[in-house]
Amino acid sequence: MSKQNLEMLEEIFKGAKMGMNATKLVMDKTKDTDLKNKLTGQYGSFSKTAQKAEEMLISNNKIPEESGMMEKAMLWSSVQLNSMLDTDASHIAEMVINGSTMSIVSMTKKLNELPEASPEVRTLAKDFIHDQEHYIGEMKSFLC
Repeated sequence: MSKQNLEMLEEIFKGAKMGMNATKLVMDKTKDTDLKNKLTGQYGSFSKTAQKAEEMLISNNKIPEESGMMEKAMLWSSVQLNSMLDTDASHIAEMVINGSTMSIVSMTKKLNELPEASPEVRTLAKDFIHDQEHYIGEMKSFLC
């Protein structure tokens, strides 16, 4: 597998795992059942994407690496700080929209940086972006 494929798969894996961590953190903050259900769906989407990227990496003798402890600590503290005074569904949805938007930007940059990645790997990255766009759309209904 080419270097560009491996780099793209690592980015997908890390992005999906970070998304799983972030989704779990905000899920624990909301009391809104409908929002929790949407977040559960988003968590599942991240999980499937991470699993697919992990399988592709392992099949190419590459052990996937999650984000470091510093990035996880920064995520945790950001969620705690942003939800300290406001845990209503609208605010949580806004946090999710902002996180998903950052994921889309990061993955789009990676697609542009790695034009030689295989169609299969690029499709996984594009599916990741599409999923984030879908969940942004779902979160919009909670904004007020």
